[in-house]
Amino acid sequence: MTMTKKRDIYMVIGGNGFLGRHIVMQLLERGDIVSAFDIVERYNDVQFYSGDISDQESVASALRKVLIFSLPQYLKH
Repeated sequence: MTMTKKRDIYMVIGGNGFLGRHIVMQLLERGDIVSAFDIVERYNDVQFYSGDISDQESVASALRKVLIFSLPQYLKH
């Protein structure tokens, strides 16, 4: 019997920006399930949710459509 790795599910806020895109690519390379939330859609290899992070309803609407939301803790200001 072959054991398969459980795939984590992430939504990357700002997933189409410079840093966000690199995070998306790293997660995809690990085999995780990834979606991106951003103002502009630039890539079509992940599920995309359009909106402005400052608009609470846009964020809430996108989060209702994903199972798990996770912000990588290694990103610090």
